[in-house]
Amino acid sequence: MKNIKYIIIVFIVLLLSGCKMKTIKEEKENKVEDIVEEKEEYIDDNKTLVGIYKEENNKLVLINEFENTATAGTDIGIFQVLNANLEKLELNKNFGELFYDYWSNDLKQGFNIKYELNDGTKIDNIILEPEDCNKNLEYIICYLYDDYNNLGKSFYSHIEEKENNTLYTSIKLYANGYFDQVKGNIELTYFTYDSDDDIVDNKYIGNSKFTLNILNS
Repeated sequence: MKNIKYIIIVFIVLLLSGCKMKTIKEEKENKVEDIVEEKEEYIDDNKTLVGIYKEENNKLVLINEFENTATAGTDIGIFQVLNANLEKLELNKNFGELFYDYWSNDLKQGFNIKYELNDGTKIDNIILEPEDCNKNLEYIICYLYDDYNNLGKSFYSHIEEKENNTLYTSIKLYANGYFDQVKGNIELTYFTYDSDDDIVDNKYIGNSKFTLNILNS
């Protein structure tokens, strides 16, 4: 009888342990499912159309490609950005005023610069603040400008520190001393975002973006 009781007790302990292990396993599976569901819930509500432009004959022209013939120590190019995606716009007013016609105060702005070096190193810089322009500056330097908040000034410099009312209206790319190590094309992307969840692992994952392919010849 004692042996039977012992066997019954052992059986009950194993049964309870099995149930407990099953419960822990189910809890872990539920947590994993919750994490997956949270990742799948990301929705970008920002539908803003944006573009990168160059000034030509008193017009702003939307450009998808730009041929670069710059060498170290010279400008690659200066590009205007707008929250618009029209092929051409008459520049019948100061660019800063035109920029603000399409601006929304609910948005934030950023840029992404991507290129590859001769040794295969891939550079992928996100620019959210002016100081971000200091990344990999031995190859390419970027300068941000605010044409709207400098209306009426005959000369003004690039943005060194972002303030609450700062707007990014233009960006200049400059070929620095080791620019000859840049291999192939340069991708310049302008984007807008309405919340920080649009930036994941220092990458923009939203839809409000426009990419210019700079042909590095």
